[in-house]
Amino acid sequence: MGRRLAEKERKIRELEEQQKRKLYSECTFKPKTSNQKGEKRSLNEFLQQQDQFTRKVAEKRSTLKNTLDSKQNTGTFHPKINKTRNEKTTTEASVFERLYALKDKENTEDNQQEVAEDFHPRITDKSKRLTRNTPIDNLLYNDALRRQERAREMSALSGVPNKQERQLNLNN
Repeated sequence: MGRRLAEKERKIRELEEQQKRKLYSECTFKPKTSNQKGEKRSLNEFLQQQDQFTRKVAEKRSTLKNTLDSKQNTGTFHPKINKTRNEKTTTEASVFERLYALKDKENTEDNQQEVAEDFHPRITDKSKRLTRNTPIDNLLYNDALRRQERAREMSALSGVPNKQERQLNLNN
């Protein structure tokens, strides 16, 4: 029994090895690693390299800052100012005063137009013959009732509740 078990375990290990080889053979990435260890730097060498790096970074920053400052100081845009326009702006009132004057001017024009346009309605013969038998408030009330009834009928036909029915359902 012991021999069979050992042989079975050996066979299992061989199959596992075979599967691993097959799996690794399909891999295309095969990194090249070196087992050689390079010389280690001493602490002083490491600190010296860090100091050199920080000095280089500081120098680069200062040169970039200097070039940026020089570009900003020289300025590339030099506008040409029209002398007549400059004289005009100095003689004119401030923006607020000009806008206020413009608004006053518009208000006076509107008032003059309202006064000039007198309303004279013409009453035609047909208008004279029109008479109402019922007061206007009753007419409007009956019209509102008629519209509500028509909306109920339409909602009953379509199956969709109208606005008033939805409000009643929400309140209840």
